[in-house]
Amino acid sequence: MSDPEAEVVGPPSVEAVPGQSALEVPPQPVYTMPPVSGFWRRFAAFLIDGLALGIFLQIIALPLSFVWFEFGPYGRIVGFLIALGYFGVLDSRAGGGQTLGKRLMKIAVRGADGQPIDEGVSVVRTLIWLVPASINGWAIPLMHHPVAAWVASFLIFGVGGAVVVTLVFNRRSRQGIHDLLTRSYVVRLNGQPVESMPSATRLPWILAGAVLLVTLISGVLITMLNPGGQFEYMRDVQQQLLADDRFFSASIMDRTYFQGGEETSHVLVVSVWHKGKPTDAERRSAVNDIVRAALAMDEIDNFEGIIVSVTSAYDLGLASYQTFSVEDESVETWRERLGVN
Repeated sequence: MSDPEAEVVGPPSVEAVPGQSALEVPPQPVYTMPPVSGFWRRFAAFLIDGLALGIFLQIIALPLSFVWFEFGPYGRIVGFLIALGYFGVLDSRAGGGQTLGKRLMKIAVRGADGQPIDEGVSVVRTLIWLVPASINGWAIPLMHHPVAAWVASFLIFGVGGAVVVTLVFNRRSRQGIHDLLTRSYVVRLNGQPVESMPSATRLPWILAGAVLLVTLISGVLITMLNPGGQFEYMRDVQQQLLADDRFFSASIMDRTYFQGGEETSHVLVVSVWHKGKPTDAERRSAVNDIVRAALAMDEIDNFEGIIVSVTSAYDLGLASYQTFSVEDESVETWRERLGVN
């Protein structure tokens, strides 16, 4: 039987040897840089921001729609300035580098030092992608000028295309061309910290240059092969409609419909954007004048019918609203209605 008062003997103690230093463990590095964000997280944030801006613009547009209908496509200037302020300010130091979408997705814009970027840099960064996005489909008379149309195409497909391509294929630093040019990153704030921001390879620069070069060459070739436009014989009518103070824009298309591989109809399609909100009488007057101009064409007998579309709308970019009417009659029916031989 064991003695309850017996001394419990533990393992022998280890005494430090005089002059022996304790084992030194090198300190582990502490990383503070957030990692770069992936493409889909950035894309989700952009969708949220677009939705938020669209709702805001509709809120300020609907109560004063009668005013915005008078501005028509020029309302995009207001939408552009609001979007520029939204992204330019919130993506900068002033907004902590986060728009609403970025806050919800826990990402932010940062410089190479991990700090928010200056307001001026942020505005330039925003302009690089916002200008191509804003002029895409902008229906103002200036866009019918060959030089303006070429510049717009270069910005939309060249610069805009370079932004998209670099965002998708620059997998190392995840920087679009607008990030690369302003030395900025979009980082994931709740990610595992890294030692430093990654440097981009030469690939995104090559891709961006290739997109810009292809767009430039394509524009030159199209201009050389078709300097007068695809439907040069209709240009006089289009210019006549563009000069009409009632319309913001006008377009004419030569359209052929097929069924079962055989041509069924060959029609002239004329579309105009009417200023303001025309009454039924004003819309009818506009349609009649458009058709009279079309019937005066020497080539009008080459068509079976004429389709006229009259649109009235406002356009703030991410917020728009439109009403339209379409009338479709044969050339002979139009002549009878208008008393034109």
